[in-house]
Amino acid sequence: MTRNAEDLRGIEQIGSPEDVVRAPTSAFVARFLSDATLVDGVVADGTFTSGSLTLEAEGSGPGTLAILPTDIDIVPGSADDTGEVSGTVTSSLFGRDASDVLVHCDDVDFRCSTRGPRPEVGETVGLSVRRSFFYPH
Repeated sequence: MTRNAEDLRGIEQIGSPEDVVRAPTSAFVARFLSDATLVDGVVADGTFTSGSLTLEAEGSGPGTLAILPTDIDIVPGSADDTGEVSGTVTSSLFGRDASDVLVHCDDVDFRCSTRGPRPEVGETVGLSVRRSFFYPH
């Protein structure tokens, strides 16, 4: 995968399609191929912080956290023992295999790919992040 002509940095990642999509080596690859949610912040002691948003993450120091839409579970209600963060559904689009849902939490729009019942726009939901990728700056 290469970037556009304005940003000639060369090849971003080489690998099988499965490897590139499931384990992107840069925030650019994660965003380009999977429309990942990207958040700048800092990881310390296993916790990623960006403003009032906190999530578990591996790594340390300042960087970008990338979360693929398929790695976020939408759970009922708000942030408690079932979800890591809570937010408001701002878009909920039906899809044949999975629905595309945008949830606004702490100034971040999380793109989620969900199967089953689709939350309605305006509904408050919890989000549980199963996996993320941290890219140090």
